[in-house]
Amino acid sequence: MSKLSKENKFIDVSDYGRPIAKICAKLLQNTFVTPVQVTFVFGICGLIAVYCILNQIYVAAAIFLILKSIIDAVDGELARVKKCLLTQADI
Repeated sequence: MSKLSKENKFIDVSDYGRPIAKICAKLLQNTFVTPVQVTFVFGICGLIAVYCILNQIYVAAAIFLILKSIIDAVDGELARVKKCLLTQADI
């Protein structure tokens, strides 16, 4: 059930990477890779995209921005499948 009223509903395409993220998380579930490491890769992809934009390499920038969005979903999915919990001491 949607939380939005009928006149405020919209098509949300921002979560396009979720199906791919679920597959990647399942593949990484029984490995040493942690969600924090995946988040680090997310940051690297973002920096590469910025570099590509500044150097007018727009196709590569678009690819890295899409990849960044997918990796952003992977870290959350990986945390769920590995049941990673942060305590106050970890923060």
